[in-house]
Amino acid sequence: MAGTVIPAIEVSFRMRYEIFEEDEWVVASAPDLDVHSQGHTEREAVDNLREALELFIVSCLKRSTLDQVLRDSGFAPEQGLLAASHLKAQAGVKTIEVPLHLLATRPNAEADAG
Repeated sequence: MAGTVIPAIEVSFRMRYEIFEEDEWVVASAPDLDVHSQGHTEREAVDNLREALELFIVSCLKRSTLDQVLRDSGFAPEQGLLAASHLKAQAGVKTIEVPLHLLATRPNAEADAG
């Protein structure tokens, strides 16, 4: 018999971000979700923003509020190539990608049935 398979899903969120300086800090901001972070360099600020966004999204998923948070921020689902390329088509817009790795927290129903 084969080993246990743990169901997993990988998804990625891509959104715009802005960079500005405040005192001795570089601030990275994802204004569409009102999530911000900072660092001593732009790279550190962006890395910290990615982590903050991941924690924010995971927190929303755990509380089952992600759909409402996105809708309250003015977002609705879009399908097709036009929607997928919208951010890429905006010249000069910086984007950040936030990958999420989701693992099943309960046994696979097929494994239970077999």
